[in-house]
Amino acid sequence: MSDGRISGRENIGQGRKVTGRSLFISTSFGFFIWGIVADLGPSSLSWPFLSEISIHLKVFLLICAPIGTLIGNVLIGALADSVGRKRTFLITMLSYAIGIIIVSMSTGYWLFVTGLFIAGFGVGGEEAPSLSLIAEDTPVGERSRKLTLAPNFNNAGSAFTAALLMISPFIGIYEDRIFLLISAFTVILYLVYARLRMPESFRWLNLKGRSAEARTISNDLGIDGLETRIREPNRRFSFAVLAAMGISQYLTFGLMAFIIEPFEFGNTAYLPISLVALVGATIAGFVAVPLISKGRKNYTLFAYGGGFVSMVVILFSAAYLGNMFIFMPLLFLNMFFSEFAWASRTNLEPELFATQNRSTMIGLVRIFPMVAYIFSIFLTSGFGLEYSLVYNSALWALGLAAAVLWFIRGTETRNISADFIVDLPPGSNEPE
Repeated sequence: MSDGRISGRENIGQGRKVTGRSLFISTSFGFFIWGIVADLGPSSLSWPFLSEISIHLKVFLLICAPIGTLIGNVLIGALADSVGRKRTFLITMLSYAIGIIIVSMSTGYWLFVTGLFIAGFGVGGEEAPSLSLIAEDTPVGERSRKLTLAPNFNNAGSAFTAALLMISPFIGIYEDRIFLLISAFTVILYLVYARLRMPESFRWLNLKGRSAEARTISNDLGIDGLETRIREPNRRFSFAVLAAMGISQYLTFGLMAFIIEPFEFGNTAYLPISLVALVGATIAGFVAVPLISKGRKNYTLFAYGGGFVSMVVILFSAAYLGNMFIFMPLLFLNMFFSEFAWASRTNLEPELFATQNRSTMIGLVRIFPMVAYIFSIFLTSGFGLEYSLVYNSALWALGLAAAVLWFIRGTETRNISADFIVDLPPGSNEPE
């Protein structure tokens, strides 16, 4: 539309509650499963058949799920722009269901890491379609809240796994793994139910010329006001800044929450330290909601600035970090800012790309942090604690530099429609 605004349809009542709730719950539970898978590798190093493996096998175990996650992000992200967001969930749910079964039942190293890879592919594949779907099927005024809260269930899933595996010495490792399997499949079964009821992206349907379906869904979702539309921000600039922010946040979170502890403090200390980090991140996700809703640019600068400062404090306290009463509160604070930065990413990534390539671009942006994370696991396995902290400080500095650049030159996406004004190729449809 030439005036830069897009009109929705009237809210027809109960349908809004059903479809909106199903959308939010299904994406949140999908991130919860991702959290379980993300923590399974590091947490499992305390299991009897894995506790005595060599450092090389330990590193390989730690990178299997991230490699699967990387491949899933890229492949399923691109597929979701072609066949729709909702259809891809059949592949992802089947993948992580199979992977979790293998992990829960395996008693040997190679079968276990195979399960981690398959599960990682599934949860990674959900990320780009889920963020795209939330951004596209949520009213502008509610978008930042849902793009912050739904991914925060990732932290809750990892915290659940860490807490569960902490009690395995008391209930038995076999019983612990069976309980993990039952818990995961309870969530997956509800996911299947919720995803049968949730809508496809009405903006994607509109783009594909299926305007009647799109109107019905937008009615049910209650997207009934005028949305301010702008031209798509410079894609190369957005991509570069988001990649730098992603490298900073993804690596600093993963290395501090999952990797440094088993290498520096031993497998037995990993679970309680990780649990503190993940609880801190989970709480921060709720704190972030009112902050990010006021504007993305100021919030992003605050998140990366706070992360850098808190990491420098940890670095200069390195000599005292053997005392858990010093290390854990500092880690808790740092994870607060890491979650703030994560919320910035989960908002900006879907908000800065157009509907026709949104999922693909989210998947491509995430190549850089995920490849860097896999490389960093190898790299930091030979570091001492102080060098690891220096490395993390440098990563936070990279994120802060990107946040400053975004603050100066970036586009504020608060209250902006997810439908950008773009030059469409022949045969495509302008959103109604």
